[in-house]
Amino acid sequence: MRDDALSEITGFLLILSLVILFAAVFTAAALPDILEQQAREEREDRLFRFAGIKEGIDFLTLAKNPSLTRKETLPAPLFGSHSLSLTYGKPVMYAGVTYHEAFLTYEAEDFTTGVCKLTLGASGMKKDSKSILPSSYRIVVDSTTAEQRETVGTFCIEYSWQGEFVHEGQTFQIFSLRLT
Repeated sequence: MRDDALSEITGFLLILSLVILFAAVFTAAALPDILEQQAREEREDRLFRFAGIKEGIDFLTLAKNPSLTRKETLPAPLFGSHSLSLTYGKPVMYAGVTYHEAFLTYEAEDFTTGVCKLTLGASGMKKDSKSILPSSYRIVVDSTTAEQRETVGTFCIEYSWQGEFVHEGQTFQIFSLRLT
């Protein structure tokens, strides 16, 4: 009678050890692939959202309506860190007003590819310094737009077209940009 109880416990322990072994093999083999796929999808989503900002700026440039405003959200990554900054480039004087070339830069770091840098500015959109969506105009902001840098949370970019001018053979589109 005691031998029967011992064989049931032994059987249960053998089955339990097989389940644990299967879970360990799955974790070691499949989980990294699942996490890498998730990180890849997250990178693609960030790229498409940032390209959506470029598309929105192009739309507002064509519409030439200062009352239209667009907004785009960049969610926080599941893995890694990210930052968003609005910085000034060279100043441009036109009709007695000083404008600044604007650069919107999004940097994200994840465990599979390291740092990815997306920049929207002088000549369109760049990914890691390589042009991927060129532009025929430059984006400028007036002196009331502050340089900003955000490092945590979900980012929201709000922007609206304010006007345009041609200076030294280049077209400049004036935008109001704000990070929230």
